[in-house]
Amino acid sequence: MKRIGYSLIWASAMLLLGVSTLPASLITSTPADGTTTTFQGYTYPNYGEVDPGSLVNSGLTVSSNGWAYLSVLGFCNSSCWNDLGAVADASGETVVTVDLGGLYSSVGGFMNYSTSAGGAYISDATISALASDGSVLESYDLKTTAGAAINATGADAGAFRGISTGVNDIAYFQVSGDFISLNGVTTETAAPEPASAGLMLLGLGAGAGLWQRRRKNN
Repeated sequence: MKRIGYSLIWASAMLLLGVSTLPASLITSTPADGTTTTFQGYTYPNYGEVDPGSLVNSGLTVSSNGWAYLSVLGFCNSSCWNDLGAVADASGETVVTVDLGGLYSSVGGFMNYSTSAGGAYISDATISALASDGSVLESYDLKTTAGAAINATGADAGAFRGISTGVNDIAYFQVSGDFISLNGVTTETAAPEPASAGLMLLGLGAGAGLWQRRRKNN
């Protein structure tokens, strides 16, 4: 009984603190209840460079530690986005960070990266979800993760790639690697489930009962 009670207390505490007891996962389709913010593209010569630096685009702060820019085009050896704005990372050492302005359970975006054979145009495209303190919650190398590669070519081609943790703890979304373009971000907020609320009450009730019995026995 004690073991069950303590397990319920622990699970309830994790839920109350917003800590997921489930592993994060890669998502390859837009969340059904997600909200999408599309970047506003800039045309040459005003690409909206953030190399390094930051700027606000469509209400989101986009920053970079290296050569990156916002434009109306992706990388044409992978796809040309003729009518879509994109934040484009043009160097393998560059990390582009999008401040989501809140905490979410899922984040991702419509993106593409170079898939040409040979040379520097092979991307090691990586996406990461970060907590509010900047720590990495989960990260995926899209080139090597099974089922995650994007091989779409042609005008406005790409695919959705993102990360879900199940609880509202994602504050930043990052893309990095050679020649990767991100059209925008889609975020989703997890709503408390009735079962979770019941588990919290049950766990707290069981914990209180155990504590009271221990006090009487002492």
